[in-house]
Amino acid sequence: MVAGQSQTLDCLARGVPTPRLVWFRNGSRLSLDANPNIRVTLDGRHLQITMATINDTAVYRCRVANEAGQDDIVYNLVVHGTYRLLLYPR
Repeated sequence: MVAGQSQTLDCLARGVPTPRLVWFRNGSRLSLDANPNIRVTLDGRHLQITMATINDTAVYRCRVANEAGQDDIVYNLVVHGTYRLLLYPR
């Protein structure tokens, strides 16, 4: 994705009993306080990144777990900077 855009990562897991969902960024539990442009919906099923920057490039992981087991959904998000080409007359 390009810097300045928004992206939603989905974690649409279901199960019985209802699974718990936890988001991670580069292997650590996601801290929303440290990432003001990232939020997780109340149900935990969507991670929203607004006005992405190159610093948002990371491996995001949603861990889904209940008594039956656990599984991960992994996103490798790469944010590219915007580039400008300036031409000067000779």
